[in-house]
Amino acid sequence: MPVRLTGFGRMDYSSLFSSLSSNNKSSLSSLTGNFTLADYASIKNGSYKKALKAYYKKVVDEDKKTTTSEKRNPYRKKTSDVSSEYTSELSKVDSNAEKLKSSIAALNKNGSKSVFAEKDITVKNDDGTTVTTKGYDRDAIYNSIKSFADNYNALIKSGRNTGSANVQRQTNNLIKYTSANESKLKEVGITINDDNTLSLDKDILKGSNIDDLTSLFKGSGSYASTISSRVSTLEKMAENDIRRAGTYNALGKYASSGFSVGDAWNGYI
Repeated sequence: MPVRLTGFGRMDYSSLFSSLSSNNKSSLSSLTGNFTLADYASIKNGSYKKALKAYYKKVVDEDKKTTTSEKRNPYRKKTSDVSSEYTSELSKVDSNAEKLKSSIAALNKNGSKSVFAEKDITVKNDDGTTVTTKGYDRDAIYNSIKSFADNYNALIKSGRNTGSANVQRQTNNLIKYTSANESKLKEVGITINDDNTLSLDKDILKGSNIDDLTSLFKGSGSYASTISSRVSTLEKMAENDIRRAGTYNALGKYASSGFSVGDAWNGYI
């Protein structure tokens, strides 16, 4: 027979014995199991109530030690190190994206500031005389494109290593677009490596036709211009994920779609 609550939360145990005769000890034992008359007596005299109050006071005191945020999200404390590493990776992506855009902007300067513009080049002869002619500063062109390649490589590496599925997807889009231009890049001494980074052949690049170089790296619709546009998208994704990092939903995922705590830990297993 079930125990019921009566009044103001008081437990009515009398029903336990309502169907029992005073001398029917075997029936009492079968009904209450391990519950004894001594237990009943402790309830009647109040000692059982005191024991319960002492126990639950201890539980409440322990519960107060847990912060509100930890109660709301028990995963946060356990995964704080994962969150920190996640945001660090995204910050690196954001920084590398900005550097790559800057190197592309340098390749797209116009007029006399353009690295592809003809300049007065003065050469000193062995006899001490000098000759000035119009020509291209091949060293400056090589250094500018090398800066592009170095920053591109850094972004590809950091983008692939982050826990954000959004950033990884956009990084793969950059890789695919570069692969689609592989033949044109190879003509000017730029090779795509097995890890999708770029390598430069200095001699081939410095001897390349200027028109081939400008078609790849300067102006609207060029390879570099499209890369810059896609890098801007990647950069925004990284920045959004940084702002949302540390916020989990019921599935243990960050508010940004793509990264989960489980995904991060799986990377270490």
